Order: sequence, then C-alpha cells, then structure tokens
Amino acid sequence: NGSYDASVGCKDVGHLHRTVLDVKTRSVVESVRVGDIPSDFPTISPRVVGQPSRYAYSVVPQDSFLNGSDVAVHGDDAIPLFDKVIKHDLASGTVASTYKLPAGRVCGDIIFKSKSECSSESVDVSENGYVLVLSHAVDADASFLEVVDGATLQQVCEIEIPVRIPFGFHCAFLPAEVLSTWRSQ
Repeated sequence: NGSYDASVGCKDVGHLHRTVLDVKTRSVVESVRVGDIPSDFPTISPRVVGQPSRYAYSVVPQDSFLNGSDVAVHGDDAIPLFDKVIKHDLASGTVASTYKLPAGRVCGDIIFKSKSECSSESVDVSENGYVLVLSHAVDADASFLEVVDGATLQQVCEIEIPVRIPFGFHCAFLPAEVLSTWRSQ
C-alpha cells in the first residue's frame, strides 16, 4: 500500500537515487533521492538506459520489516522479505502505483522486459513492457514467475515453476533466439 513512516527508519534497506554523471570530467553532476519509501533492486526499461526515463520499478519490504520485525535469516544476516513492487514516477518523485504480491509470497530482484512495439501512444516507452517478478511461497516449496504490466502494474499472468528456486536468486531475461544459439554451440 506504499505506507511507510519515515521517522521509524529501517535497517539496511536502500532508497532509490537518480544520479547524473559527467563522463568527460568523471564527476557526479547531481544525486537526488527519489521518494521516501525504502526499496531495493531497481530496474528500468532497457530501451531507456543512459537516457532520461519517466518510470523505474523496485521492490519494497513487508510493512512489518519496515517497522522493525519479520526478516528472513540467510546465513548470519537478516534480510528483508519483499512483498511489493512499486512504480516510481521519476518526474514527480512519487509512487505512481504499487503491485502487492499474492498473500504468502515474497520476491527478490525484478526484471523489466520491453514490449517489441509500443502498445499505445499514451504509454511512455519507459513503462511499455512487463515487470517480471520471481516470487517464492514463504511456507511451501513453490516458486512462480509473475508477469506484471509495466503501465498498469496489474498482473497479466503467473507461471508456477516446477522446481523451488531459493531466496536470493538473481534474475536475467534472455530472448528465445539467444538461448537457441547457446544450445547449438
């Protein structure tokens, strides 16, 4: 729901920043925190990397973690359980929308997969695609790929993965044609 009491603070969870670099002088021109909601694993459309982008996406820890409890234990480190994806409006510094994972599921990093063609003139190129969310059932040996529309942040579909994928697994997206060339080598 995007609620977060900034006065409470929270453990080692980052905040989204927009940083502008001058590659000629090798210096930071500007670094601005985008919003007050702690989040992690930010992603943008690959079509706008290195260019101005209106929207970005990241994952948000469970509200109970933000208020001081509910962590997953991984080795000796307590890590947050992420149960929301937020769409950042980088122009206004606000949260444009929130996708809440189904009850009992958490996720790690997310991937943005651009659509091959623009679906509508009213859709910005930075939201014209899908947010791919690898989610895990907290109390069961089940993992899912949730496909979420980048413009509306509504779930398009979910696919149950036939094996359990562990917490902390990082994601990548490769098109079928790339995978087929790898198989032939």
